[in-house]
Amino acid sequence: MLHTMEQNLCIAGLLEAIFHPSRNQYALQASRSFDKGEIITVFTHEEEMTEPNQLSLQVNEQTHITLLPHCLRYTNHSCDPNVFFDTEKKQLIALARIETNDELCFFYPSTEWSMATPFDCACRSENCMRVVAGARILSEEQRAGHLFNHHILRLLDKNK
Repeated sequence: MLHTMEQNLCIAGLLEAIFHPSRNQYALQASRSFDKGEIITVFTHEEEMTEPNQLSLQVNEQTHITLLPHCLRYTNHSCDPNVFFDTEKKQLIALARIETNDELCFFYPSTEWSMATPFDCACRSENCMRVVAGARILSEEQRAGHLFNHHILRLLDKNK
């Protein structure tokens, strides 16, 4: 159950932000199933900024946003993601079949060049990159098999 102040951070019938006491964090959970390739929701922003913060999403080389709807900020990282934030089309897209109550996770480096707050990854995926700090530190091997937004691909090409 959500804390009272967080109850408005859901998209009825689609997504729900759930607090996990054992992890001491929120997670975004599917309220229904989604097929691979399905657009889960569209998004916009509340605020634009030039520097990243812990809850921002990078949408181009210079701009970071705070997401609307707010519950999208609880989309946690996984090295084996099941969703992708398409920052050009402003869509959250299912990368795999997602069942009701599955947690939605994305690959943070798919949008982030350099993270405001790098952290040790706890996803336990076979492909785990161990430290999440943004696309700028990824090896070619770590990038393999992942989708990246166009601004990240441009930055990777520019910084070869």
